[in-house]
Amino acid sequence: MGAAGRDGADSHTALVNAGSDLRLQSNATAGQETVRIVNERFSHRNLRVGSVSRVGGPEYDGAVRAFAEAMRQVDPSIRVLSSFPSADTLRSSGGYLDYLCPHHYGCADLAAMAESFASLEQQNRQFAGNRPVRIAVTEWNTTAADWDLGRASLQTLQNALSCSRYHNLMHRHADSVEIAVRSNLIDSFGSGVVLTGPGWLYCAPTYYAQCLYARAWG
Repeated sequence: MGAAGRDGADSHTALVNAGSDLRLQSNATAGQETVRIVNERFSHRNLRVGSVSRVGGPEYDGAVRAFAEAMRQVDPSIRVLSSFPSADTLRSSGGYLDYLCPHHYGCADLAAMAESFASLEQQNRQFAGNRPVRIAVTEWNTTAADWDLGRASLQTLQNALSCSRYHNLMHRHADSVEIAVRSNLIDSFGSGVVLTGPGWLYCAPTYYAQCLYARAWG
């Protein structure tokens, strides 16, 4: 894995083989480098060579410690992020993870999101020991794959309210939630808060709701 630049927001992605294929995503911002061991758990088939690579379930949890340990041997200062975790991810990590990284789609269901945060916080209490492990929600939105009216609802005031309520929930868990990345910021077939076209730009209601949180967070 090449080193990301330390001085700016340089980022890259590399595919590394250490017994099984895991995708590493590296980002450096303000001198602090974070490396995520896979964004999503998945399996895929390489049709050219007829092989299947799996980075989900027990295969992921069984490999995450070796990857994190090898990376820290190269650079002990990095912070290591998980894929979205199972109940065994932190326990299997051998104390090398800094963040557990769920994806929260369907964030309008506050009860389900609160249960997810509570579960991750419980894992931290059980398995993190004296080394603090934080939560990084690396993707969140009210929907990931709805089309038609479901997709169009992302441009409504109701969606802005749903996302604002989710922000409030994260604030209530601010002692554990350190990072949250909305999916998406721009376009993405209408799921972004900023939509663009030939000669025009439109900001969805959720954009303005998030601006209010950004400006008045203190």
